[in-house]
Amino acid sequence: MQTQRNYRVSIVECPDGWEPNSLDDSPGGLRCIEDIGSHDAIEEALEQVIAFNRGEIDDGPKRWAVVFEPPVRGRSHYRVCTPLTYRLVHIHWPEGWQPESPLDVPTCSWRDQSDTSGEYGFDEAIEAARSLNEAHLLEPSFERWTMVVAIECEPLHTSIYCDHLGTETSTTVRRLHVVRPNTGSRDKLFTTVRSSH
Repeated sequence: MQTQRNYRVSIVECPDGWEPNSLDDSPGGLRCIEDIGSHDAIEEALEQVIAFNRGEIDDGPKRWAVVFEPPVRGRSHYRVCTPLTYRLVHIHWPEGWQPESPLDVPTCSWRDQSDTSGEYGFDEAIEAARSLNEAHLLEPSFERWTMVVAIECEPLHTSIYCDHLGTETSTTVRRLHVVRPNTGSRDKLFTTVRSSH
């Protein structure tokens, strides 16, 4: 029995006049033409998407690669995962941990609930985390560390609750991936060490 991969890379048609904001952007009204890859990890799928789209962007894209998650139990449609957005997350500094670089990430973390970071592009998030952590390294008594998380586009689940007074509350669950440094080029910086649902 063949195991199903977590992420699928598909070619979609681009609407006339559509201009992507990034190499992992997704046009609206997606109509798949063909599947070109399947991957266990989002970073592998993202690398394929960026490589394909880089070749399409110069002439005004007619075809574009997008990352999808195939249907799963409880969801009958393909979930659009790109474009990814990035957020800074502040964590409590683990006792005894010593970072190897300003972009290092501990293997376990406890999120600081006061975090209110906005969304960034990839390069902006990396530079903001690097800058904050370089300052933290100069203050040995500092108790927080900053890391970058990548957020998939379409939510896993959205729930809407209405109480007896008619107050409506919605909860959106998105998949997050921790971004951490990797040996190699800057393009290979994105690696997932754990995901949250």
